[in-house]
Amino acid sequence: MHSFLAIDLGASNGRVVLGRLDVGRLELEVVHRFDHAIQNIDGLRRWDWQSIRSGVRTGLAAAAERATDVP
Repeated sequence: MHSFLAIDLGASNGRVVLGRLDVGRLELEVVHRFDHAIQNIDGLRRWDWQSIRSGVRTGLAAAAERATDVP
């Protein structure tokens, strides 16, 4: 079995997805979802990168716990 990881970032939310490939069969599991809001800073709309980074790190930790085939 092999595990793969995908990070999907949208305009207001994100998710971390763990994929497992075993004998030609692919299984996908969303291990973490998180919201992030676009902020107005100095009159410009900007993504909240600290929130996005935190959500991705939490998702990576959750994926690592579930991906038992990876040392």
